[in-house]
Amino acid sequence: MYPIDYRKMESLQKAYVNAVVANAGKSCEEPTIDAGIDLRVSDLIQDPDNPNRYEDGGVVFNCQLKASTRCSFKDNNLLFPLKVRDYNKLVKWRGKGLCILVAFHMPPDPQTWISQTEETMCLRHCCYWIELTGQPPSNNKKPNSTQNISIPIDNMFTTKTVLHLTERARRNQNS
Repeated sequence: MYPIDYRKMESLQKAYVNAVVANAGKSCEEPTIDAGIDLRVSDLIQDPDNPNRYEDGGVVFNCQLKASTRCSFKDNNLLFPLKVRDYNKLVKWRGKGLCILVAFHMPPDPQTWISQTEETMCLRHCCYWIELTGQPPSNNKKPNSTQNISIPIDNMFTTKTVLHLTERARRNQNS
C-alpha cells in the first residue's frame, strides 16, 4: 500500500476541474468559508463595449470535490466510495442553484498521478460527476462509514459537461 497525501489529491483535483472549466470559458472560485462546497463555477459574459473584457455572469453551479484511489467499475458505472455524511449533505442540498459531486478516480500509486514532459502534462485518471440532490438519504448511522455511489461512466467531467450544466442552470434561473 502506498502512503496517500490527501492535500495533494485535493490540489490535483482542483487543478483538473479548473482546467476543464477554463477550457469551457467559465471560471472557478473557492468559497472563503468551508460550508460543504469546494468550488463554484461562474459564467463569464463578454463586455459589449470591449470584446477583450469579460464580466461575471453569476454563479452557475456548485461542486463538492472528492478524490479516491479506491474506486472500481461495474456495469459501465464508477463505484465511488463516499462518506455517508457527505452523501447525505448532497442529497439534502438546500443551497441556491445546482450542486454536483465531482469524483476524481485516481490510481493507487501516487507516483503515477501526474506525468509531465516539455509537450504534455497528464493527470491520471479522470473526474466524473453526478447530482445527488433529491435522492433518498442513507440510513447508515455509523460514524465515518462509506457507501459506494454509482456514477455512469458517460458522466465524465468534461468541457461539454460544464457547458451543459451552465445551460441547464441558466434555464432553471429563467423559469
